[in-house]
Amino acid sequence: MQSPQVATASSTVNGQLGNDTLTLQGVAVLDANRFVNWERIVLENATLTMAPHNQVDGILTLGDAGTGTGELVIGVGSTVFAGGRNAAVLSFDGTGVTVTNFGTISLVGTDNSAKDVFVIQGDYIGGVGSSLSLNTELKGDGAASDKLVIDGGNASGSTKLHIVDAGGGGKATTGNGILVVEAINGGTTAGGAFVLDGPVAKGAFEYNLFRSSKDGSGLDNWYLRTEGGSEAPCEPEDGSGDSDGDGGGNGGDGGGGGSGNGSGGSGETIGHEGAFRPEVGLYTSSPQLALRYGSMLLDTLHQRKGDDKAAGSGMLNASGPPYVWGRTIGRHGYERCAVNRGKQLDYNLFAFQGGIDLYSAEGANGASEMAGIYAVVGKGHGDSSLFGASVGSNRLNAYTLGGYWTHYGKDGWYLDGLLQGTSYDINADSDRPYSISPNGLGFGASIEVGYPLHLEDGWIIEPQAQVSYQHISIDDASDSAATVSFSDVDSLLGRAGGRLVRIWDLKPEEVNPLPLTAWLRASFAYQFLETPTIGFSADGESQPFKSDFSGPSVILNAGLDTSLRENVSLYANVDYQIEFDDLGQSIGGEIGLKMRW
Repeated sequence: MQSPQVATASSTVNGQLGNDTLTLQGVAVLDANRFVNWERIVLENATLTMAPHNQVDGILTLGDAGTGTGELVIGVGSTVFAGGRNAAVLSFDGTGVTVTNFGTISLVGTDNSAKDVFVIQGDYIGGVGSSLSLNTELKGDGAASDKLVIDGGNASGSTKLHIVDAGGGGKATTGNGILVVEAINGGTTAGGAFVLDGPVAKGAFEYNLFRSSKDGSGLDNWYLRTEGGSEAPCEPEDGSGDSDGDGGGNGGDGGGGGSGNGSGGSGETIGHEGAFRPEVGLYTSSPQLALRYGSMLLDTLHQRKGDDKAAGSGMLNASGPPYVWGRTIGRHGYERCAVNRGKQLDYNLFAFQGGIDLYSAEGANGASEMAGIYAVVGKGHGDSSLFGASVGSNRLNAYTLGGYWTHYGKDGWYLDGLLQGTSYDINADSDRPYSISPNGLGFGASIEVGYPLHLEDGWIIEPQAQVSYQHISIDDASDSAATVSFSDVDSLLGRAGGRLVRIWDLKPEEVNPLPLTAWLRASFAYQFLETPTIGFSADGESQPFKSDFSGPSVILNAGLDTSLRENVSLYANVDYQIEFDDLGQSIGGEIGLKMRW
């Protein structure tokens, strides 16, 4: 039957006794109840709605009094709509039918409910390209879902299961999970008969597909469970969700990426290990990358501007005409969370900074000071991974305005301070179809002191101490599975070290010899804060995750400052930082030019 009039006709289409085949090609049929006494019905680029909206049940009965049973073939490009009503494919004599699917079976109705049931009395074969679409409330154990029922037959082949989010806040399962395919009356399902067609996530949780219940009640059933995902990337804090530890039992065969091995909850957190979506690890790296970028700008006086003054060395005087200066900065490194080393961010940072001295003066006692402003444009990129597996990339563009003030004592000691504000445009792109793009604002401040001790032959030892502080606020953002909230994060870094300096006069015979300064520095630093927290929420439920990047580190620096002319100086330096317990390391460098007139 190929006529489009089938779509609107209301009369019964009777195949009579005997083996009959009905081919529905390029038509849309609204009522499966109309077809009686057919042994084989084939859909070719057609749709079959099991029952009109004013009917409760849509029943397709195959076979007749002589043949007893039949077959439904859903061809490529065809769809059987079984949502919004109880639907079934039955045999005339109750012995069972065969449904072969190369197209789509959809239980997704217009009301987005998750309560529809499609019964196949007999065998189901999932052919190449076959799919099954279900509405599911993504909650905990026993949440509502549409359901395919295999009644007395066997499900085989391989069908892609498409889950449509019908609500729910995302919640860890601790028991069997959410039932999506049920085998009854001796029905069986083959391992691999169903696989997810893509990631299923809600809130912080990842749902995978598993064959068989954990309590042994339905070994051929298929369930969605929050297992087989990622472990907590750092430290999940107590939040919403069950944590009673129930649900230990028998595992089963995994499908769609699930491991199939069940275990009981610990009672300490909201779910099992492996309950979380990979984006938890990715999104927690966004504040981490912003902190690393801000820290790169809050470096030391001699990294920022080179040697403005070295007492008694003939260097450029701080009280002279104002400097105009600029530098390029780069840093590459990695960092791991202190709680769970499986999470790692490999990052690259780059910035261009330019500044000008707006004020400089020298006192009668030989002391001097200068103050100025600067602007920075930069960017950062980070690759996030969990236990060696990539989860996505983090990016930021940053724009900074700041000011500085430096005071030199008559003996060459200095006190250097700066304040800066930064605007962040942040992107976190998962390797899967999830991403967020929040904006952020950062505030930074630093105070540094150094006291040079002059030795013979142009050598100087300079003890130093520095404290820098950051406060970063990132806006909430959403992907298709959750709203992600970022708590404000603070950083407080203390540093103590010493700089070894050697100064040469390149042309000592001249009245104003050009100085060359080389220096090495070793510092011990300690990060007292840096514990950003982000929360994943949906439908009012939230799960926070806290990262910890505090701890000690050692920083080694080497720098060079040379005067090209009396009013032009070139400076460069490199540094290497290593955190204790192998939690991270980085290498950075910069080159700058300063000029005064």
